[in-house]
Amino acid sequence: MRIKKKEKLASKSDYAQALKMFKDGQPLTDVAIELDIDATTVMSYYEDYLKLLNMGRLVTIYHEVKDDLPIFIRLYGRIKKEGLSKSQIVEFLKTPNRLLDLKKRVDLFY
Repeated sequence: MRIKKKEKLASKSDYAQALKMFKDGQPLTDVAIELDIDATTVMSYYEDYLKLLNMGRLVTIYHEVKDDLPIFIRLYGRIKKEGLSKSQIVEFLKTPNRLLDLKKRVDLFY
């Protein structure tokens, strides 16, 4: 019976086979090698797989920040280490604007 399942999967498109391999936890490199497809195609298939898992928002965010991902990861780690709440983070992000406002006030007095 296991052979029939493999034969059935082998008759599927590379796309379907890749989705099955992702579902089975296979690394992207193994998918590319096994199916003999290029990295760009594997990444595209993997994005679709994540979207099917309702992780489309994560894919979108990744595309927006991919070059800055290490910075975001460090920032997240620091936030966790410091135990900052959401409201504290929001207040912290407002600080540069407040500093600029204070600088303008100081400049007005001098």
